[in-house]
Amino acid sequence: EKQNQKELERMRHELGALEARDRVGEQQQQQHDGIRGREDELMDQSEQMARELQSKEEEEECRRIKMEADMACQRVTGRYDALLQFLRSCPRGTYEEYVEFLLMGGGRTEHTGLGEDYNSLIFENFYDEHSDYRKLWNDNLTTGLPFGTSTLEGRSFVPSAGSTSDN
Repeated sequence: EKQNQKELERMRHELGALEARDRVGEQQQQQHDGIRGREDELMDQSEQMARELQSKEEEEECRRIKMEADMACQRVTGRYDALLQFLRSCPRGTYEEYVEFLLMGGGRTEHTGLGEDYNSLIFENFYDEHSDYRKLWNDNLTTGLPFGTSTLEGRSFVPSAGSTSDN
């Protein structure tokens, strides 16, 4: 019987040790789960912050593109307004007279200007293939002339430098 009691005591002790080890294991598992949960939280926060940053960058890019588009529209409008102002004063004028008009400050007003500074006009190649002024001129050969005036009766088409014809 003593032996049984000792065996029983030893088994209780082992059981207590196993229970203690299980409790430690459960605590470690809970800590691991807590760490895993915190890692997941941090990953979610990181992903959210990345989305917000990307969204802000996209908004800034949209604002920049809109501002550039607005400025381009203002430049085109200013150039067109200058052409109309020239055509009102000289309906049958030549492209060379129009360029001179621009270089002498024509088309600028104290409120709107040409939408660009005067120095850019000085360096403009008005006969270049990509000249916005030449293209604008060629697109408006009959603007300001009586209705029904053909392009043959209108102002002269201006080809780009080095070409004999330009469409």
